Amino acid sequence: MESIKISDNEIQITKQGEAPAPIIISYKYDFLIAQKARIIADANNYLQARQKELAEVNTLLTECEKLGITAKVIPQPLV
Repeated sequence: MESIKISDNEIQITKQGEAPAPIIISYKYDFLIAQKARIIADANNYLQARQKELAEVNTLLTECEKLGITAKVIPQPLV
């Protein structure tokens, strides 16, 4: 990846893609800052949702333990 300064607030990146021609993309600094904030927010929302699911599963497992519910034992074949 090569980068060059386009202006005081813009960068141009040249990447080698799968196509024979290189891929050239320009990014404004403000866009990159906003994109980073969106990615962090999305990651935090995903993590919160997964933690909520995990808490629910843990609650269900606790209820199973209270009721004496366990995993089904599968007999192993004798060799």
